[in-house]
Amino acid sequence: MLGHAKTLCGMLLLGLMLGLAAQITMAADAFTLATAGPAAAKGDAGAEYFMGRAYALGEGVTQNYAQALSYLRQAADQRNAAAENHLGALYTQGLGVPQDYGIALQWYRKAAAQGYAAADNNLGRAYELGQGVPTNMVEAVKWYTRAAEQNRLDAELTLGDIYLGYRGVKVNLAEARKWFEKAWAQGDLSAGNNLGSVYEAGGTGVAQNCQQAMKYYRAAAERGFALAQMNVGRLYVEGTCVPVDPVEAYAWFKVADHNGNLIARHYEEDLDGTMTHGDVACRPLTAAQRVKATARTAELAKTLGQKPAAK
Repeated sequence: MLGHAKTLCGMLLLGLMLGLAAQITMAADAFTLATAGPAAAKGDAGAEYFMGRAYALGEGVTQNYAQALSYLRQAADQRNAAAENHLGALYTQGLGVPQDYGIALQWYRKAAAQGYAAADNNLGRAYELGQGVPTNMVEAVKWYTRAAEQNRLDAELTLGDIYLGYRGVKVNLAEARKWFEKAWAQGDLSAGNNLGSVYEAGGTGVAQNCQQAMKYYRAAAERGFALAQMNVGRLYVEGTCVPVDPVEAYAWFKVADHNGNLIARHYEEDLDGTMTHGDVACRPLTAAQRVKATARTAELAKTLGQKPAAK
């Protein structure tokens, strides 16, 4: 029930190198391609970073890692933390340079020493995955926490998952809830769904609370998150947190299916009576319920601003 550029490598690189906009104090975001080139030629570190990033990601220019490395190294020589972190990302991915986790760590540590949250997060990932260092979840949590305390969204989500028992860390629902709440406050819909799961399951540190579970599932579902839409439907089928309502369940499964959730499709097919799945157990709708479900689905889809795919 829980949900954590132009090429795939570019997307991975972007995730590794991006820091919070507020952290880029070098004013790189104030530049354009027209202004950054001349400023970089004069040794402006922010402009050098801007040009390096542009060439690395192919943003407004032809992707060119040699050019990217040249600009980024010039900026890093002036202790530009964003450039240091970006160089680490290039070495992690082996883009324009031989892949070398050890060198990547050196650059991440330089940026992290300046309080750069993206570098903290990348160090956490290195310790989690054993990239250039032995796997060490204590160190991973330490670095992820440093990043999350600076409102780094992906670090908040990762910590939430970790405290659910991911990668062998002892389950701590209170900590998981704390970090998912911070991510939810930043608008991350998966965090809302995960909060619903935390409250639905309950355990040490967080009391089971069906009302809170439905509150978060529904909030994320109403904003279009398919997994949360499936979970809302599931609760209406199971009747553990709300009264059983197969008509309401069907409508939520239908919109979740429209958004690509396969489990919702299984529930939907069981309620339709068109197929029986071993992973779900739903009694088929009666003819009268089917009429109501069709109307409710259309109403819900309109509310959510979508048109469910026809069966």
